Amino acid sequence: MKNGITSDNTYYVTAGTGDPLILIHGVGLDHTMWKEHINYFSAYYQVFAYDMLGHGKSSKPDKENYELQDFTEQLLNFMNELNIHEPHILGFSMGGMVAQSFGSVYKEKVKSLIFSNAVAHRNDKERLSVQKRIQTVEKLGKNSTIEPAIERWFNDTFIKSHSNLVNQIKQRLKDNDEDSYLKAYRVFGEADRLLWKDLCEINAPTLVITGQFDQGSNIRMAEEMVKRISQSKLIIIPEARHMLPLEKFQIFNQNVHGFLQNIDNEVKNN
Repeated sequence: MKNGITSDNTYYVTAGTGDPLILIHGVGLDHTMWKEHINYFSAYYQVFAYDMLGHGKSSKPDKENYELQDFTEQLLNFMNELNIHEPHILGFSMGGMVAQSFGSVYKEKVKSLIFSNAVAHRNDKERLSVQKRIQTVEKLGKNSTIEPAIERWFNDTFIKSHSNLVNQIKQRLKDNDEDSYLKAYRVFGEADRLLWKDLCEINAPTLVITGQFDQGSNIRMAEEMVKRISQSKLIIIPEARHMLPLEKFQIFNQNVHGFLQNIDNEVKNN
């Protein structure tokens, strides 16, 4: 695995050869969440995983607020600088929002999209829930939300049986820059309002995948996304919570890989 940093200070790792596959992490995390996925998919694709603005080793812009467009343009600049053409883009949670935005604006630049545990069209109750979490960060700091996040993201059995992995996630959340994390979290809490009307613009083959028991990126949201995106497919993984890519690692990879293989086969046959 190689690493690098772009001219606008986006940190990334890459491995493998073949068609490009870009992995985008969720809010408060970084490229390291994809370690095992990179190991798996690099046998078939050239995989890139980068740190979003305000996260990990990437730049933390000194501006009053972040906007979804900042993250979308970061991805565009990343692709341009590394000469990445028509990638498959897999975004998890907030990374799924970035992928939604990119796929609706730069349609001709993507081969396919995968939205993992992504948010769309929150109702009033769901909006209030995420706004309360943002207010908690504003009042008590980022560390106040870590334990509640772990409880939402993983089931109890996984937490007990994978304590090392869960502790790594906790440490990653603790390591966040306070100001940057809050600004990114605000984008996560509001960007679905902007994205909802644009989802119908997406014309790339799209996989929407989420967990049966994911509270924040739930089945209703996934079903509504699929209704608005023309070439889309829905997969619900039984018994999984929000951190589906880690909690159900093998099943997740099998489903994503199967989706990508179908696209590759269609391209070969045309």
